[in-house]
Amino acid sequence: MLSGRATAVPKAGDGIVESIRALHLARTGAIKARTACSNEMKALVVTAPAELREQLPARSATKLAQACARLRPLADLAAPAQGVKAALRALARRYNALTPADTSVAHRLPMPA
Repeated sequence: MLSGRATAVPKAGDGIVESIRALHLARTGAIKARTACSNEMKALVVTAPAELREQLPARSATKLAQACARLRPLADLAAPAQGVKAALRALARRYNALTPADTSVAHRLPMPA
């Protein structure tokens, strides 16, 4: 309160609860980023050229990321199919990088005594 009449003591910000809060924040951030990346990949597949769309049938996010990571765009990115391949490959790499991040944080939570 700005008037100076508040008498409650703020939390100390140390101890196990603060540690858990920080690790939980990191984990939920990684999960949200991975979900956004998955949604972007799926949306890009829907609008991709037909020959590329046929190579990437509807799959789970993990399998789609694996398939997109194997794409090899040519050097000429002016062609729509090559540009989409490059974008899908970049998104797949981001998705794969975020996947272990959300699980590794959960394992670092301290166990109560």
